[in-house]
Amino acid sequence: MPLTPSRLEQSRRQDLAILRQAEAARPAAYFKIIAAEADSRNVCGLSPTLTFLEAMRPATGKLLHYEQYVHPLGRESVSFASMAFYGPRVTR
Repeated sequence: MPLTPSRLEQSRRQDLAILRQAEAARPAAYFKIIAAEADSRNVCGLSPTLTFLEAMRPATGKLLHYEQYVHPLGRESVSFASMAFYGPRVTR
């Protein structure tokens, strides 16, 4: 089934929702969004991103770039992003 512009837009919205949780350094919320959709979009960065957020506990993050690549036949796509993370979260 070919990808439609609306399906790509829906995927983009979900991607950005996930990335907003990563930017906010909220690993549980990041995971919750992906779990709610049963990882139906096969988020390949789930494990390393979740591990990073839990282990490093950054104070905040910033989305630097986001894009979707659509295969020339239009049957599949992949989203990719780059992020920067800043400072450790201070806990007392």
